Amino acid sequence: LNAGVIRESTSEYASPVILVGKKDGTKRLCIDYRRLNAITKKENMTMPVIDEILDQLHGNKYFTTLDFMSGYYQVPIKEECKRLTSFVTVDRQFEFNRVPFGLVNAPSVFMRLMNLLTKRFSPGTVLTYMDDVLIPSKTVREGLEKLETVFRVISELGLTLKLSKCKFLCTEIDYLGYTIDGSGVRPGRVKLSAVENFPRPQNAHEVRQFLGLCGFFRRFVPKFSLIASPLSDLTKRDVEFKWTEVQEDAFVELKTVLVNQPVLGIYNPNAELQVHTDAR
Repeated sequence: LNAGVIRESTSEYASPVILVGKKDGTKRLCIDYRRLNAITKKENMTMPVIDEILDQLHGNKYFTTLDFMSGYYQVPIKEECKRLTSFVTVDRQFEFNRVPFGLVNAPSVFMRLMNLLTKRFSPGTVLTYMDDVLIPSKTVREGLEKLETVFRVISELGLTLKLSKCKFLCTEIDYLGYTIDGSGVRPGRVKLSAVENFPRPQNAHEVRQFLGLCGFFRRFVPKFSLIASPLSDLTKRDVEFKWTEVQEDAFVELKTVLVNQPVLGIYNPNAELQVHTDAR
């Protein structure tokens, strides 16, 4: 309220407040906008493809990541729309002046804001996925020159960065679940830790969870589908859950391959390209 993100309201709309647990044990206050979202006209906005972002990093050795302060809150709401965001607490009612989490179109609205940033530069200069901004460079000098220009555009757009979460001119960074350096891309440490510590599945639901974690990195595992097939079979409808040595071998092999952090070279668009396939 003091920051101007919300204001008191007398709106005829009133979404409920819910508390959602965070990883550190604390609670995050969220607004349940499901009923509002159900009657909201959905925007069509194409999200960036992570693999296509990674493919633009060839030849770079230094990486800067920027993080925006309370991303969605940097986007103002039209005056006539603020009443729609109203929510109620025990004894008061408020509405948002800035875009809150939970609105069905919030991601596409924020992505449009990020596109205003990236379109000011040539392709590959500034890469964005939601509020995760990556600025790759071949040299420190090039990186500093890019940063000076990017900071100027960010200021013109009226945006604010969270300095404590920004990293500048690193030779290795974690970005979108991956670890990136000049030699290539590896599975990120946080997600790999989840794979490594995943307990042996006891039912089909837990198998799906494990395959979902590993599937994020399937491009790093040759013949991923073949290795994972004994596990995938357990997720099929009307199949009895029976954990045998075959499933155990597949479970251990996927863990072993990923935990060793295989490296993928970044695609070089100027090199000769060969395609090898067994498709028929």
